[in-house]
Amino acid sequence: MTPKDYVQQVDEKFRGCKKQKLSRFSSEWDQFSRNINTEMRGILFSLDDKSQEAETWKFCLAYWQVRSIMLQRYFEGKALNMVRMPKLKRECAHIKELIFNPGKRMAG
Repeated sequence: MTPKDYVQQVDEKFRGCKKQKLSRFSSEWDQFSRNINTEMRGILFSLDDKSQEAETWKFCLAYWQVRSIMLQRYFEGKALNMVRMPKLKRECAHIKELIFNPGKRMAG
């Protein structure tokens, strides 16, 4: 699977769990998270840490982590969480953009 495939998989699972009003601590999200974390870290371990491909996989891990936080915020549903949600959504969109368009990353 490619990084884009993983992002799409995370998005699909996130939407499904959000619709079911599941916590990130639910068994469904937990099992999914454990599997995807293991797979992505295995891929990262096999790559040169300074390569662009490794950087893309690191962004995938960050994307999954932010989505996990968002799921928990939706589950809790407190007003303070909903105030923070736009920032998390922007962060997710930015990370996704960096994954899908690696040329937009700043060098250095």
